Amino acid sequence: MSAPIHLEHWIAPARRRQQANDALLSAPMALAIAALAWRVGGWMTGAAVLIAGVSLALLVIRHRSRRFDRRWLTRRLDAIRADMEDSAALLFAEPHRLGPIQQLQQDRILVRLDAGAPDALAGDWRTKPIASAWAAGILMVALALVWPASGRRPVVLSPSAENISAPPGVSRLIAQNMRIIPPAYTGLPMRDEAKLDARVPAGSRIEWTLRFAPQASDPRLAIVSGSPIALHRQDGEWVATQAAGASFLYRVDTGDARAPVSPLHRIDVTSDAPPQVRVVSPSASLTLVRAGQRSWSPSFEATDDYGVATSARLRITLAIGEGENVTFSEREIAIAGSGPARQRRFTPVLDFSRLGFSAGGDMVVQLIVRDNRSPGPQEMRGPSIVLRWPAPKAPESGGLQGMVNTTLPAYFRSQRQIIIDTEALLKQKRALGAERYLSKSNAIGHDQEILRGTLQSVSGWRAGGATRTPHSRRSS
Repeated sequence: MSAPIHLEHWIAPARRRQQANDALLSAPMALAIAALAWRVGGWMTGAAVLIAGVSLALLVIRHRSRRFDRRWLTRRLDAIRADMEDSAALLFAEPHRLGPIQQLQQDRILVRLDAGAPDALAGDWRTKPIASAWAAGILMVALALVWPASGRRPVVLSPSAENISAPPGVSRLIAQNMRIIPPAYTGLPMRDEAKLDARVPAGSRIEWTLRFAPQASDPRLAIVSGSPIALHRQDGEWVATQAAGASFLYRVDTGDARAPVSPLHRIDVTSDAPPQVRVVSPSASLTLVRAGQRSWSPSFEATDDYGVATSARLRITLAIGEGENVTFSEREIAIAGSGPARQRRFTPVLDFSRLGFSAGGDMVVQLIVRDNRSPGPQEMRGPSIVLRWPAPKAPESGGLQGMVNTTLPAYFRSQRQIIIDTEALLKQKRALGAERYLSKSNAIGHDQEILRGTLQSVSGWRAGGATRTPHSRRSS
């Protein structure tokens, strides 16, 4: 009886050929994509993309290599070697489990197997696909080398407007350009300014290109009440880059003590305003359920200077019951908006049966939206609106008692939620930036203002007698 075959010996050449083919196919694509990333985002971005591409290619190659196993070898032998007589599976069978005829066939194909070589089982070189991939990759790399960087255009200097007369031989500014690159989330294009003053969105990158005559030796941008910005020599010009986080005043310092003091310039940085939410419909903050109504579709509009996120959250609070038997539940659901990014509409369809809303209850909804600022999107909570479903038989208690039974439980529950939100915000104060902390504080203050108005309405109703309602008091 011949010894069983060594599996790895027979599949290794085919596995290596497959890995080589895959590597030669993926390498030019990884290089091409890395070259484009380098051109768009610089060498660090290109290196990161190249590492990621190579890592992904290795994972794919490793995954594809797993198919080379006993099953693959059996199919491959039966496919390319007629002397196996479609019996390659017998090569791995236990002899004592086979019948006499099967044992005889196993011995025959084991002898025949040695007549071939493992290299014959390897696939062909994928010459044409590899050549095409390398041709396409080389072409993309060449385009990346000659193509200007994303959003870039040649810098054109404008004559300096500082109008400073310097003594002969003293360096002075003769030409300038200031390039402003807003954050990507704003959607604003890059722009060039001929002057050295500008208003820019927060987070913009500012690039100065300056020319001096005679050539300056150590120029810089002197920041008022701040550290100077160094200028670097590049192609005969002097350049500097700075991220604009706050407004500042500066002047161009040639570095020559004999030069006159240059005028001040100003960079005004405009902060990204938080999104705003308003209720489009219904027009009143309190709406009653109509006879036969089974769903509700309030409509909200969210606006932002640079764009609102496509999805928002709708907070739904249900108060079911009357008097002391009021039960509360709260949930948040995700809803999608429509319309342009700077002015989105959110119109959810709220099914009563699905939400568990029934007669004798209130449904309070509030839209929570975010803008597209990156990093750190700003969140804003809109005004709350109420849908009331009166009970079929309202109790004929005194007007004040009915108002207290239906309004005050919801008031105290909402006040409790505000306390919880305030405590959570205080715990997060150190982790939040000043701007986001202020935004959340304002939102909680807005909710507190609404609740204060509710309590004042109840108090005014009581003072005015049982025949006056909060709405009539407000209109008087």
